Amino acid sequence: MAADGGLPTLARVKLVDLVVKEGLPSDSYKLSVSTLCHSLSQYSAAILQFPDGDGALLRSALQSACLYFHHRPSYPDQHLIHTNDDSQEWCRTSGYHSDPQLCQETYDYRPGLTPTDPGTGIHLSPAGLVDIFPLLGKASRDILDAISFNWSLCSSPFTEILDNVPLRPTEISSSVLSVCCHGAQHHNLTPQEDIFSHQQHPSDKSLISIVKSDKPGLHIRDFQGHWVLVDADLGPQEAVMYPGLALYQATAGRINPALHRIEITNPHSNLYGRCSLTFKLMPKSMTRLNSSEMRAADHGVDAQFQLPVPVDDFMQRAHPASSLLNQQGLPSFNFPTPQDDSMVAGSSSSVSKLTSASNYSEIGGLLPRPPLPRPSPLLAVVLFRATVDLAVAGMVSSVLAADLGDIFFFAIYFRLKVFVSWRTSLEYFGFVDI
Repeated sequence: MAADGGLPTLARVKLVDLVVKEGLPSDSYKLSVSTLCHSLSQYSAAILQFPDGDGALLRSALQSACLYFHHRPSYPDQHLIHTNDDSQEWCRTSGYHSDPQLCQETYDYRPGLTPTDPGTGIHLSPAGLVDIFPLLGKASRDILDAISFNWSLCSSPFTEILDNVPLRPTEISSSVLSVCCHGAQHHNLTPQEDIFSHQQHPSDKSLISIVKSDKPGLHIRDFQGHWVLVDADLGPQEAVMYPGLALYQATAGRINPALHRIEITNPHSNLYGRCSLTFKLMPKSMTRLNSSEMRAADHGVDAQFQLPVPVDDFMQRAHPASSLLNQQGLPSFNFPTPQDDSMVAGSSSSVSKLTSASNYSEIGGLLPRPPLPRPSPLLAVVLFRATVDLAVAGMVSSVLAADLGDIFFFAIYFRLKVFVSWRTSLEYFGFVDI
C-alpha cells in the first residue's frame, strides 16, 4: 500500500478467488473483492490473473489474430470501411471492418450472428474465438458479482439486463468479442503525427471490458488525472479489465467508467502492429438501466440516475467525459483538453477540481449564493422600521379580533417580534456574527 493508504500500482487479482460459492464468503474472496474495488476506485482498472490453462488459450488466440490480419488483402473493400459514428447498430456488428481514421482493423465475433462454419463461403475468422468468448464472459460476470458484494447488493443484481446463459434459439448476443489490430504497416493504415488512436479518450459503453494484448499501449486515466500505461508488464496469463458507462449508469455513478486511449506502435518498426482481444459485456437491447438495486441497498441515488434509461437510447447517446461526475467520495476532476498528446510517465497535468457545489449546475441544482456587499447602516434602519410597522399592524389587527384577556399576550408577542426583526436585519447584513 502507498503512504496515503492507496495502491501504488494496479491491483492484480486471481480470477479463481473471485468465483462465488455457496455459504459464507471466504477470507480470500473478501480480500480479493476489496482489492479489486480499491483498484477500480483509484485507477479505473485492474489486472486479472487467469489460470495457466486459460492463459495458454488467450495467447494462442492472440497469435491467431496477428496472423489473420497479416494475411488479409492489402486493403479492404469500401463496404467494409466505416467509422464508429453509427451507434444504431451497436448490437449488430459482426465480422471484419476497419476504420482508417483510427488506424484500426477489427473482427467482431458475436454468437448468434457471426458465422462459425467455414463452409458458408464467408471469409475465415481468427481461430479460438468460440472458446475465448465464454471464458471472458464468465470472468466478466464474476467481476460483476464481486462489485455487487462490495456494495452490499443482492446476488446477481444485473441478471435482468444480461443475455441468457446459454443463449436461446434465435437469440443474438449483446456482448461481443473484438479482435483488433492497430497501426499495421502492410495495410497502409498508418497514423498521422499523433501516436494515439483515440483522440476523444472514449469510455466503452459496456458493463465490463477485458483486454488482452500482445504489446503495451493501453493508457487509462486515473482519478487524479494521470495517464497510466496499464498493460506494460502483463504476464502471459494476465489481462486488463475496466468498467464501462453502462455499469456507471446502473450503479448510480458509484463505479466510474475508464477513460482510455491506445498508443499506436510505430508502423515502420513493427510489421504486425498491435493486436488485442477485447471482450465487452453488454446489457441487452430492449431492457432498461436503472438504479433500483442501489436504492434497495440504501445507497443514495442522485437526480440524474433516478429515471430508468432504455439501453438502446443509452447506447446511441453521446457521453462526453466532462459530464461524468464522480459519486464515490473521491476527488472529481474536469480535465482540460491537452495541448499535445505526448506521454510523460508520472507527470501531472494541470487539472481543475470540481467541488460538490460546482457540480450542482451540471445536474440541475443551485449554485451557492455569492456574498452580498456590505450595505450602509441607513439601509438596515429603513428595513428595520418597515418590519416594525408591519409587526404593529399585525398586532393591532389581532387585538381587535381577540378578547380583552388576550391583550397581555399580544404585548409580549410584539416585544419579541421587534427584537427578532432587529436581530435578523443585523445578521443578514453582516453587522452581527451568526
